[in-house]
Amino acid sequence: MQAALTPTLSQRGREQEYVWFIRSRRVYNPLMNFRTKIFAASLAFSGVAVGPAFAGDAEALAGDAEAGKKVFVKCQVCHSLEKDVPKVGPSLYGVFGRKAGTLASYPLYTDAMKESGVVWSEDTIRELVQAPRTYIKGTRMIFLGLKDEKEIADMLAYLKSATPPAEPPPAQ
Repeated sequence: MQAALTPTLSQRGREQEYVWFIRSRRVYNPLMNFRTKIFAASLAFSGVAVGPAFAGDAEALAGDAEAGKKVFVKCQVCHSLEKDVPKVGPSLYGVFGRKAGTLASYPLYTDAMKESGVVWSEDTIRELVQAPRTYIKGTRMIFLGLKDEKEIADMLAYLKSATPPAEPPPAQ
């Protein structure tokens, strides 16, 4: 039997439900959707105490490169950090600042990836690794995604330390 989560009328009940909402939907994510922002803002203006739920998020989002190296093992199955050495997926060497679907050494990009217009940054990679199939619909990436914000921050810190920024495209 599945427990139903229904709002209660008491102040304490609303606070408990909001804490559940934060933990299940990751409200502290800076890339949260519009409805979540509206919900959080309405609770803030209604006087519900939400401070403790956000405590420590700045440290969690900083990222630890050493811990990120362990998380990156999940990515290494398909991606390398060596220049022009693709595996199942493209090389991530110089990924920051590169437009999606443009690495010349990887000819297997889907049309969806090529036409996405995404330029890889910390924010776009964060969104991609949270839900690869929904971030760019039509991608072949079969990875289910990372759900833990700390793991994502650590992996991004490692990726930034292990690879240089993208090289500018050659002049034509």
